Amino acid sequence: MSTLIKNGILVDSQNLTMNKCDILIEDGKISYISDSITPARVAQVIDVSGFIVMPGLVDMHAHLREPGYEK
Repeated sequence: MSTLIKNGILVDSQNLTMNKCDILIEDGKISYISDSITPARVAQVIDVSGFIVMPGLVDMHAHLREPGYEK
C-alpha cells in the first residue's frame, strides 16, 4: 500500500531549508520526495497544504512515572 502526502512544507534540518513538496511512502518507507508527484495507483492521498512535515520529535528527558510521584 502506498500513501502520497501532497503540498507539505518539508523541514530539512541538515540544509536548514523549508520547501513545499510531495512525499511518496511505499511499504511504510519514504520512497520519493519531489516538488510535485502525480498520484498514479496510490492507495491514499493526504493533502497537507499549509502544514509542516518533519521528522518526529522525542523528548529524551521525559520522566515516565506513576501520577502522584512526579518529584
